[in-house]
Amino acid sequence: FFRGAYSTPKLHYPLFPDSPVQDFETFILRGGVNRSFAGNKDSKPKHTTYTRDQWVRDSQIAMSGVGSHGIFVHLYLNGLYWGLYNLVERPDADFAVSYFGGDKTEWHAHNHDGAISGDSERIFTLGYTMLELEHGGFAIPENYDYVQSELDIVAFIDYIILNWYAGNQDWPAGNWYALQRNPTGKLHFFVWDAEHTWTKGASLYLELFEPSNLIGRLFMALMYNPDFKITFADRIYHLLYHDGVLSEANTLSRWNRLQATLDTAIVAESARWGDSRYDEPITREHWLKAQKRVTEQMIDNGDKLIHLLREAGHYPLIDPPQFNQHGGRITSNFALTMTTNKGDIYYTTDGSDPCLVITGNIQPQAMQYIQPLILTQTTHVKARTFADGVWSALHESTFLLESPFTKIAIIEMMYNPKGGDKYEFIKLKNIGNAPIDMSYAHFEGIDYVFSAGSVLDYGQCWVLVKNAKFFNERYEADFFAIYQGKLSNKGEKITLKDISGNVLSSVRYDDDNGWALSSDGKGDSLVVIQEHGNLGLCHKPLH
Repeated sequence: FFRGAYSTPKLHYPLFPDSPVQDFETFILRGGVNRSFAGNKDSKPKHTTYTRDQWVRDSQIAMSGVGSHGIFVHLYLNGLYWGLYNLVERPDADFAVSYFGGDKTEWHAHNHDGAISGDSERIFTLGYTMLELEHGGFAIPENYDYVQSELDIVAFIDYIILNWYAGNQDWPAGNWYALQRNPTGKLHFFVWDAEHTWTKGASLYLELFEPSNLIGRLFMALMYNPDFKITFADRIYHLLYHDGVLSEANTLSRWNRLQATLDTAIVAESARWGDSRYDEPITREHWLKAQKRVTEQMIDNGDKLIHLLREAGHYPLIDPPQFNQHGGRITSNFALTMTTNKGDIYYTTDGSDPCLVITGNIQPQAMQYIQPLILTQTTHVKARTFADGVWSALHESTFLLESPFTKIAIIEMMYNPKGGDKYEFIKLKNIGNAPIDMSYAHFEGIDYVFSAGSVLDYGQCWVLVKNAKFFNERYEADFFAIYQGKLSNKGEKITLKDISGNVLSSVRYDDDNGWALSSDGKGDSLVVIQEHGNLGLCHKPLH
């Protein structure tokens, strides 16, 4: 805790590289407790990885863009080395204001033990309503509309899927946080204390029979609603397949990245606490074996979860249609084929869902797949299998038609602004002769991925900012999006790539070697001077 009575009221420091927040009133040092070298003697070294909890938090951020950030640190107490700790954000009212804005008095924070701060009336009303309607009441559209106004449905579904995917055994009767902004904001759940995951891979835990279990009872009550049930299936397929956040490749990538972070740091932890619990000291070799056990659980874990969900009746028995190419770059007259092992395929290209909400009937705009679909322009395809009155999960992809001449210029950067990194921005312009489909394009140097359907028109500029609040305070301009990470104050290479990894634009800058000194903390931005085409009016610098 930072308190003005005995110290600075807030810590101002970029603790978390992938977070835009640099001011903190609270954070927590987590030592792993039961699953650490210094923990409960009944705990077993085979579970001691230190990274389970952080993997779950990283995964929630990857899924929704929002979650508790964390890093690993060595802790010293008055000069005495005390071991390896996980420094994390606590999802409380201060956290909410930092990421979503508003005042602390507007935010209600809640966890498994009850209300933490703010007005709790709405979450208790939701809980009472859920108890009254849990046996089929949410199948009524009006009741489901009420829940949608109070709960972030997609984020809630993702939260459930993540805990099941990792096999969280100590949840949901305990170990969760939730935030809700009054008077109209939606309830959002956050993972917490997830060290009891990855014991045997995917498992369905809800502890449904405990009356105080808001999460479990809410989920089971909502599964009576057909729209919620199909949305749940859609999110499962979206997250587990086709480079989804919980695909095997991405699951392992996040895990291996955390393991690499601790690969040498764990030696110091072993030296400090490795001989505190057992006659035989616990070493890095024990830690490597524990890491390997989790890695083995991650192989084919998505298929295991699908099997469990189908057994529980939470996921359709029929598979979504498969495409001969899952989106990406195409040439004109590309022939898209769709296959299924049962039933008929219905698809749309106008953004609508082949399945109508509420009724579950076939969307009037949906077309039955009979023959290859010839694509002559950038197209977003949504498709489902329909068999025996049941819809599959949704398979959707964006197909990007190669344009005759597409070119983007990074025309302005505020990399080291006066007043701190919160005033950073980067400005792009389409200087080609046709609109550019930016779907799933991404940066290297900062963290931002363009969403599906993002099209930068000819001559149009987009501004991406570090912090919306501070950008609006200083600059008289609209911005397109908020990025994570930060521009280096010392110079670096910033690269924009398309969905296929092709470079769209790249620029290297420096704070020395002849580069303008006025842009290095003095208040000016870096502005391109080389003509890359028609830079036009939107080339006027913001600062």
